[in-house]
Amino acid sequence: MKKSVFQICIATIALAVLAITGGGGCSLELNDEDERYVKNGYDITKLAVSGQTTSFEQGAPFSLGSNATITATFSDGSTKNLTTDDVTVNGYTTSTVGTGVAKVVLSYSSGQTTESTSYDIDVTAAVKSIEIMNVEPTYVYNPGALNTALNTALNTAFTYSITAKYSDGTSTASFDQSKCSFAYDSSTGITVTYESAVNGTLSDTFSSAEVASACTNFTVASGTTFTTTAFRKSWTEALKLESGKTLVASWVQTSKGSNNWNTANVGLISETTNHTELATARYDHYIMPTETFNLDDNKTSDWDWNNFGTDVTGATVICSVNCSDSAWYIHLDFYKNGAKTHYQYYDYSSALSDGDIYFAITGDADSTITIE
Repeated sequence: MKKSVFQICIATIALAVLAITGGGGCSLELNDEDERYVKNGYDITKLAVSGQTTSFEQGAPFSLGSNATITATFSDGSTKNLTTDDVTVNGYTTSTVGTGVAKVVLSYSSGQTTESTSYDIDVTAAVKSIEIMNVEPTYVYNPGALNTALNTALNTAFTYSITAKYSDGTSTASFDQSKCSFAYDSSTGITVTYESAVNGTLSDTFSSAEVASACTNFTVASGTTFTTTAFRKSWTEALKLESGKTLVASWVQTSKGSNNWNTANVGLISETTNHTELATARYDHYIMPTETFNLDDNKTSDWDWNNFGTDVTGATVICSVNCSDSAWYIHLDFYKNGAKTHYQYYDYSSALSDGDIYFAITGDADSTITIE
């Protein structure tokens, strides 16, 4: 029978009186359920666990994991969340490597009852070291761009695999890579870190020199100055685009004219002798010329003439271009005085050309750029 709070309080007081008086002078009697509750709490009727860690490295200490929840249910219908310190743990061992090789049993007592719950765990050999393998760029880029806007997103610019080498001498790429973290530094390269419960922090670095050799660099060397003195008559060296990969180039713009027309133009061309233009972007909500595409119909932009001004001298331009068999785009992001000022994006869900496509930079009259 479930007792009211008043009854439990009276029972508690009665026990205290009994302890003080030795039982004399008090006629209040407790039944078995009252006495058990006062001394030990209600009987536990169920113990459950969820979200617990079920995979361990050989030699790792036991842990329920940060996402685990242990819930006890009592005879009065109430529940309570428990911690690892509240329960008794039996059965944990990592002596054997395999799937379901050990059964962890959690137990908890309350009142006059004890309840348990159990689950199987997997054990893997302890990771001794990791190695970055098969680094492939998804961006074709010039390194200067990596030192500006692309740094924060560099881990999406590469595909790579990580091989774990184990204490038993084996190695595999099939391990818990959620324990890995990614970092990039322009002076050192790509570093992947793995947190081992047994051997601590393990890491491997793919050097900046290896990063550069794994990528197709923009063909104009960093620091090169390019000047046009006549409308679309001069072009940088052209780079053939790889289908489905994104070229990223960056440069600093200097305009010799008084208006924004005197700037670099981003050209997508079909051949490199006469520079037959498929689409060419200019910094003023405008792309020209093409008879197939009216690019102004497919642009998104937050160009602000009052903010950025008509003179783009000193602006860093990050240009991203991608052409595949079913879509293509030109994206321009502009930075000045260390802050992004605006963007111009042109996106199409159809092929630009069924032949080769090349990237090159041209310009209006009196325009100078310096490749980063």
